[in-house]
Amino acid sequence: MPSYNTLEGLVSKLNASDAVKSQLKGEKKIVQFLTDSDKFVLLIREDGSAELKPGAESLPTVTLTATEAIMNDILTGKLNGVQAFITGKLKLSGNIMAAQKLVSALEKAK
Repeated sequence: MPSYNTLEGLVSKLNASDAVKSQLKGEKKIVQFLTDSDKFVLLIREDGSAELKPGAESLPTVTLTATEAIMNDILTGKLNGVQAFITGKLKLSGNIMAAQKLVSALEKAK
């Protein structure tokens, strides 16, 4: 669960920053993360705040799929998410723009 723990820390920082929350503000989004060993969901509220929870959602806005190691490398900044997507290490389905917005906000939260 390293990627869950990494994202948990980023969500804490995101929720503590009004600048980062304003970047996500607007509409509710459900971001599903699927790894070879875990499933978890990031709920982004209309006010830009976020909540992370284990499990899966039936109708996510966007789904990110990768191995646990790749997902953790993306979340820690060791691997560029766009590069991972281009090389096939990260798969996206759903609203790709929502994923790009999230990546940008998480970069600021680091």
